[in-house]
Parts: sequence; structure tokens; C-alpha cells
Amino acid sequence: MDTAKYIGDQDLRNKLKEFYALALNQKRVLFYYFPIKNPEVFIITYLEPKPVYKKDIEIKGRCMPIFIKELEGNSPLHHVNQFLVF
Repeated sequence: MDTAKYIGDQDLRNKLKEFYALALNQKRVLFYYFPIKNPEVFIITYLEPKPVYKKDIEIKGRCMPIFIKELEGNSPLHHVNQFLVF
């Protein structure tokens, strides 16, 4: 995370470290962020723990880009928290 400067600012990268730690502890995490280099898109990401060989945990991540221009001014971000852990 420390070398992935394109993901976001230092605060976001610190939060991502926390999210991966939560996922390693059997939590599912859903979050979105705006990449620094492309403010016209935001990325929704879902992290899910998966047991591997009954003792290790692997993190499966799924990402989906959302282009702001395709939302036609109806941003769903006004209705949700940026980060959700369950």
C-alpha cells in the first residue's frame, strides 16, 4: 500500500491497511474511493476472507469502476458511508 501512490492519499492507504487486517480477521469490507489521477471515476471495492487449506486466510478482492458521467447527476454516494465492515 505504501508504494501504491495512485490509489489515494496517505490517509486512504492507511485505512486500506486496516481493511486488509479486518479481512484477515474474517470480516468482509465494502468501500469506495476516488483515484487521485482520475477524478471522473470512483472505485467500489469488496474484500472477503477465504480460508485456504483450513488454516490460512486469503483475501479475495473485487473492484468495479463507476464513471460519474454515466450517473447523470444521481450519485449514490450521498446515501452511503464510505466504508462498511460486516
